[in-house]
Amino acid sequence: MLNLAKGAELETVVEGVESLELLVELTKMGADIGQGYFIAKPFSEHHQQNWLATEARSLRAMVKINS
Repeated sequence: MLNLAKGAELETVVEGVESLELLVELTKMGADIGQGYFIAKPFSEHHQQNWLATEARSLRAMVKINS
């Protein structure tokens, strides 16, 4: 699947990354982005809202700096 996506010049997202070893192998195979328990554990709704608010503040600050 990674070869097919790369041949079509698509960015790839690999799900289910559970270990560093798997992340390394998938990166060697050409995966662009990974997601899974190794990278980030699932958020509670409260944690997700806090995280999104923090990211939004960071993005607004970056836009202000680059304007």
